[in-house]
Amino acid sequence: MIMLLINQEVDKTSQNCDFKKHHHYSRFVLGYHNKQPRKMTWTDTITKNEKETIETLKRLTIKDCTPKMLEDETLFYRFLKARDFNLKDAEEMLRNHINWRKEYQIDTIIKDYKASEVNKI
Repeated sequence: MIMLLINQEVDKTSQNCDFKKHHHYSRFVLGYHNKQPRKMTWTDTITKNEKETIETLKRLTIKDCTPKMLEDETLFYRFLKARDFNLKDAEEMLRNHINWRKEYQIDTIIKDYKASEVNKI
């Protein structure tokens, strides 16, 4: 009985129709008429208002951000999301983060690190 069910499932997927096309999840990734997969990104899920808020936060803090921080395109989104897109709170949180990175020299810690004598033995 179990073998019969397995064989029936195999037969369903081996029919002429495309199984992925009918699977409900693949409609979000592939679309109804497009067979080429489309890469989903975080920008697909945010609203126009949220995009504008991200750009505003970026303009307010870009002078203080290091180039390493600017490489991460989700940086401003993450801080805004953590504060429910409250611009004032997100800016304060981001500035505290930037100050912490400068205080502990996060961006240069690997370059400036020197091994102790224990590692040389």
